[in-house]
Amino acid sequence: MKRLSFIVMAGLIALGLTQCKKNEPTNNDTEGVKITLNINNGNGGGRMHIEEETSTTTGNPIVKVNYDENDVIYVCSNGSYVGYLYCTSADPDGSTFTGTISSSASTSHPLQFIYLGGDTRGVNRDSEFNNITTGSFTFSLADQSAGIAVVSTALSKENFSTATTSYTLAGNGKMRNKCALVKFTFQVGGSDLNSTDDVTITDAYNQLNIGFDGSVSTITSNGKGNIATFESTSNPAVHYAVVPSQQELSGYVDIEGYEGTYSIPAADDNGFIQKTINLTAETPAGFEYKPFTVGDGKVVNFSPGNAHFHPSTGWSFAGEQYDYEQTWNSNSNVSHFAWGTWSNNNPSVDPNVTGMIQYGMWGAHQLNTNGDFYMDTFDGTFPVSVSIAEETGWRVMTQEEWDYLLNTRTVNNGRQPYGFGKVTKNDGESVNGLIILPDDWDGSADRDFQYGTISGWPNVYTEAKWFTMESKGAVFLPAAGYRMKGASTNSTINYYHSAVEFCNVRGGYWTITPFGNDRAYLMYFDNQNGPQTNNTNWDASFGFCVRFVKAAN
Repeated sequence: MKRLSFIVMAGLIALGLTQCKKNEPTNNDTEGVKITLNINNGNGGGRMHIEEETSTTTGNPIVKVNYDENDVIYVCSNGSYVGYLYCTSADPDGSTFTGTISSSASTSHPLQFIYLGGDTRGVNRDSEFNNITTGSFTFSLADQSAGIAVVSTALSKENFSTATTSYTLAGNGKMRNKCALVKFTFQVGGSDLNSTDDVTITDAYNQLNIGFDGSVSTITSNGKGNIATFESTSNPAVHYAVVPSQQELSGYVDIEGYEGTYSIPAADDNGFIQKTINLTAETPAGFEYKPFTVGDGKVVNFSPGNAHFHPSTGWSFAGEQYDYEQTWNSNSNVSHFAWGTWSNNNPSVDPNVTGMIQYGMWGAHQLNTNGDFYMDTFDGTFPVSVSIAEETGWRVMTQEEWDYLLNTRTVNNGRQPYGFGKVTKNDGESVNGLIILPDDWDGSADRDFQYGTISGWPNVYTEAKWFTMESKGAVFLPAAGYRMKGASTNSTINYYHSAVEFCNVRGGYWTITPFGNDRAYLMYFDNQNGPQTNNTNWDASFGFCVRFVKAAN
């Protein structure tokens, strides 16, 4: 903060941070007095580069925040702005600021110096200050995601004189920070949280009223809101926030996937508060059935997972939307099906073909002795619906329905012509796939969602973030690959590899619409393409996934 030493409660943690240099500012005053300001850091002083050490005299922890070269200090005189200085020498023991101020400064008053975190947001406030000749300036503490907003003021030891070119600060030559630094360490179940995304603390006074007469006070009217904290690079994860002094704070801490509350006692200027927040995992809202329009007057709900089948227990849904089986065995749960027939609401196993689970709604699909797949007795009737967990009415969509869903329907009140996007759920083990957004999607769960066909898997979610998307009705279709047709001879048919090929690379979902004698339409996507709703590149013997739908209530 502004004073290189803050003496506070016991504890010792070493931490180093870096900060990019800023471009040297240009002072607009063409006629003025060039001055130098000498600051006695005295083992305490500027901004960033936080180091927590133990005082050799008191044994208490101290916090040092050092200046960077080109940091800016604004200069006022008797209620008027007169220019700014920039740091030409940043040293742990003492720093030097140099610049030109207006010669119209009051010779009967000391100069006032204002430091706003080194102007970390890259703003040259020269013209902004020039518009204020008396009164005060409002400074926001809300966004500290890029750096800590140290806010300091001090008066010169000497009154201004056009003949004086070198000034020192009153009060032992130090800038005193007018806020307190809060160090947040997060724990879950008593253990340190080692990585976090951005952290926001709510209900904090996040504005300062900086008076040109040397005072700094908090704004209590409409000055309360959120603070986005600065994240250290240490492990465990540590976040810092600068808060106004003399203000008791309490509110909510929001971290992706976790939640907790905090309370901060009123701290003095230069105060240093270490706060451990015990977090609990946010309760996933779970899958939310939402409407998806798939044609004129046709609205469906998607099932909460891909279709699975087990010869003993029948049909079921995958445990999570992104789950699928990566191996196949006729006596185990499977999630990749050939396009064939079923009987009694279950897939039938062709006794003449090893590993052939016939899936589908249509006619009689058989294999001849040469392993060729053909179709006969196609009757064109609507598919038989499946009963899962005592829920009836589950079915597979037609090619026309998939096409309407992905190429005609819009979301976000018509602002997005594509209601889908490709995604990676990355929580240790990545799962790639396609997200389809419900009719009532308004974008609030992910303002940065990348819609449509984009190379790669551009939307990246932690599991916690995906739970948020799921609670808004998003459907996840994993790129689950397929079981591929193997070698066949007149005497022996080994029609499928037991492994699933191209997991996390390609995704395909059967429609119920046949194509020709031996194929059916597939909704297909991969790293570069899709979703394609008219894909007929694979014959009906390949094993692809199925996602059921049912009429929306």
